[in-house]
Amino acid sequence: MIHFKSECPGFFITLALASLILLVPITTKAHLGQSNIIQQAHIGPYPARITVKKPDVIPGIAQISIRFEGAPELDQVTVLPVQADLGRKGSPPPDPAKPVKGEPGLYHGELWIMTGVPHSIHVAASGSLGEGSAFVPFTPMATNTPSMGPFMTIILVALLTLLVVLLVCIIRQSVLYSTLPPTATPSRKRITAANLITVASLAVVATILHFGKAWWDSEEKHYTNNRLYVPAQATLTWHQLPESPRALRVDLSNINFKRRGPLVPDHGKLVHIYMVPVEEKSGSVAHLHPLKLTPGIFWTAVPDLPAGAYHVFADVTHETGYSQTLTGIIDLDRQPDPVEALEPIEQAWLKAELHLRDSDDSWLSDPVQTQSSVPNEFIMDSGIRIRWTGENVSDPAEQLRFELTHPDGSPVQTEPYLGMAAHAAIVGANGTVYTHIHPAGTVSMAAMQLFELRDAGKITSNIGLNEPLCQLPSVDESQSRWLEMSASRKAGEIIFPYLPPTQGNYRVWIQFKLQNRIHTQFLAMSLRTQ
Repeated sequence: MIHFKSECPGFFITLALASLILLVPITTKAHLGQSNIIQQAHIGPYPARITVKKPDVIPGIAQISIRFEGAPELDQVTVLPVQADLGRKGSPPPDPAKPVKGEPGLYHGELWIMTGVPHSIHVAASGSLGEGSAFVPFTPMATNTPSMGPFMTIILVALLTLLVVLLVCIIRQSVLYSTLPPTATPSRKRITAANLITVASLAVVATILHFGKAWWDSEEKHYTNNRLYVPAQATLTWHQLPESPRALRVDLSNINFKRRGPLVPDHGKLVHIYMVPVEEKSGSVAHLHPLKLTPGIFWTAVPDLPAGAYHVFADVTHETGYSQTLTGIIDLDRQPDPVEALEPIEQAWLKAELHLRDSDDSWLSDPVQTQSSVPNEFIMDSGIRIRWTGENVSDPAEQLRFELTHPDGSPVQTEPYLGMAAHAAIVGANGTVYTHIHPAGTVSMAAMQLFELRDAGKITSNIGLNEPLCQLPSVDESQSRWLEMSASRKAGEIIFPYLPPTQGNYRVWIQFKLQNRIHTQFLAMSLRTQ
């Protein structure tokens, strides 16, 4: 029989507390720009806006909201995570999305996302008008290591301390009394032995905790360095060419093409680049589409932009459906890199490729904002008026709502620009937030097409090595559908469905095409979250 007596010395408790406080694992947090994926879709006969809040850890839970236009009568709404390499046949049964009380037409669902492989959320709806479905592509990325709040940390440290103290006390009492009769008193020799064994056991427990923390720190470091998503860096250099005033070389060779597949055209372009000044107050911008030399090397002419440093955001989509933005900074104040330092084959290609500018490239240099007498209305150089009408909308996802009018007040009917009614780039402070968006939402149209075609069995599930095996529909073939994927319901109105990651100030560039000319307007805006 073991007898417990209150003979655990106070200094042991103090030592245990000190040891445990030193051994508490330190948690870290990482933050990236955009966590919400928004797509304006037609789920059969039901226009809807689908918002997917990506999990910031993998495995994790994705939050899906479906807001149906007009609050139609629906019998069932389901959501299903579809992994790119498995398809719907390899997916679990769909989960129901439930209506949100007090919000007619709004449904909500949750899905576990188990891997970082490109996914698509398959949303299906059925009701009085019929049934339909839509794919919302996204790439799950671990962007955070969960951290405990101070209150929970204190509780767990206290409980762990209590367990260690109790364990040490049990060991001490066992040495003192386990072999003694119930009424016997331990000898000095036994007390000395118990004290020594107690210290030794505390040292063993502390050692176990120490190595446990070291293992935990190692795992956390591995997770942070190898599993947390960090935007890939593009290697950027600029050169002075005889045929072009300035040329930008974009090296994407550090992309893992083997796992993600070669690049496929999105809106007809393999790479979409936005050059945005590092200087927060500047509204200059360039929207460029580099020419491909090899699978990882692209070139583009640098337009007439003011000198200085520029954030470079390069949007690409892989054959697997993996979409990503590569980042970099180029300083146009720095001396250009010599062309002679390039490989001979690259120098020869540059001499043969005399024109490095794509016909859809556009830019805005040193914009001057001219505000009219109407609040939130600006007059562009062409005389077109652009008015922000989304300041006080009830749905924050529609706060990027604009009206375009001619000088005579008639609505502007934009022409398709890369298959879309308009484009916009949104950049947060220090370039930490960036989104290239359309009236159809923030999704990659190429990724959406890949999921739809693979689901229909029209393209292979394999991926190419250097060139894609699949053939996506052209911009002309896709344009009519893309133009329908819009929340705008009147002439001259453009809505970019968007929710910023944090409330604050953003730089926004809006682009549209009219009379074969690309117009760009810069706006400094304060945006709010949901």
